[in-house]
Amino acid sequence: MNRLSQKPARLQRCCHTGRWAAMPAFNHGEASGFTLLELLVAMALFSLIGLSVLTLSSSVLHDMGTESRMVSESMELSRALGLLSSELRMSSSLSPYLPGTNSALYKCSGTVLISSYTVKFFVVEEDPTALLTSGIKAYYVGYRYDPINKTLLRGEIALNSIYSCTVPATDPTSSTYAKTLATHVTAIDTNGDGIAETAFAKSGNMLSVNLGVQVNGAGGISKLQKLQTKVFERIS
Repeated sequence: MNRLSQKPARLQRCCHTGRWAAMPAFNHGEASGFTLLELLVAMALFSLIGLSVLTLSSSVLHDMGTESRMVSESMELSRALGLLSSELRMSSSLSPYLPGTNSALYKCSGTVLISSYTVKFFVVEEDPTALLTSGIKAYYVGYRYDPINKTLLRGEIALNSIYSCTVPATDPTSSTYAKTLATHVTAIDTNGDGIAETAFAKSGNMLSVNLGVQVNGAGGISKLQKLQTKVFERIS
């Protein structure tokens, strides 16, 4: 080895002999650590990882929010359809609620009026102030699906007599009487042909309510919950 190419050694006094001994030279080029370029690359990688985690967390939170809204809106529509079912089952006749009255005389057959978006019928409800009619009162009730505003509405008009089967001229589903029961409501496809059915459809004594809830979330996420209901009418 060329002696001129060797790095000069540092001298160090030996502790036990008192003589000077050669100490290997320290090579600064071989020192451990990170270069500026390595630090920049590491920072870029950590930034990408942080951005990915943030994006994933945001997506999960948005999805949870959409799911929560879906559950809330579905429960709202379920309660509305439950009310419709219970009222429609009581619409066969007004008079059975009056003791001693002949129900055959006041059976309001044919008073359930159904269209693609509405269903209307007579129903009686308890009313403590109706002393002359054993605490009940008759109403003309209507449900309407609004496809533009995606809502289900209900309205009622009090009848002058519990013995009359005459349909009032006033519409209980009009904006004057109707109130919103559920939002984000949509007509649904029940037979798999890709076409939404009418909101209300009748076959014999069976009323089909073909409605569901659709909630749109961030990022184009859309969730649909079908809540089709079938109600058997007691009207002959």
